Amino acid sequence: MSRPNTFISGSRTMMDAELTGQLLDKKLNINEIPNHRQHLGKRHNAVRSTLLRNLSWMVQRSHRNYKYVLGCNMAFWKKDLLTVNGYNESFKGWGKEDNELAVRLLNAGLELRFIKFGAVVYHLHHKVADLSAVPANEEKLLQAIAQRVTFVAAGMNNYTSR
Repeated sequence: MSRPNTFISGSRTMMDAELTGQLLDKKLNINEIPNHRQHLGKRHNAVRSTLLRNLSWMVQRSHRNYKYVLGCNMAFWKKDLLTVNGYNESFKGWGKEDNELAVRLLNAGLELRFIKFGAVVYHLHHKVADLSAVPANEEKLLQAIAQRVTFVAAGMNNYTSR
């Protein structure tokens, strides 16, 4: 599904505490997860099918939206990530950093390709993050949209020489 001048995002299904424990304790391997659907949240996101992936791609072609990007299941070309300087490190805490990166990639002229039913992430159960920074992070996201930001100073150029 990768193409030049695009980045992709797939879907995610949430594992409950019991299934996560079995997987981490090695009582279960990752290939067995689909057999334990009762322990998955958003079960429809756990379906993997080439036919459904292709149908979904055709149907939702005009409905690409940064709001549905999941950082746990997103891929991009290195050159494109360097162009926008990676994740914005001025974000504090949890929330909206993945969406803001997607907005900058879109502002830089890339196309977002969702690959529902083609790329599934099984998300481990964990304590919910502190959400207190979400309003401030949302403001940064809205600024990136309004100002058509493509590059941020606080990013990966602090660690790379390109």
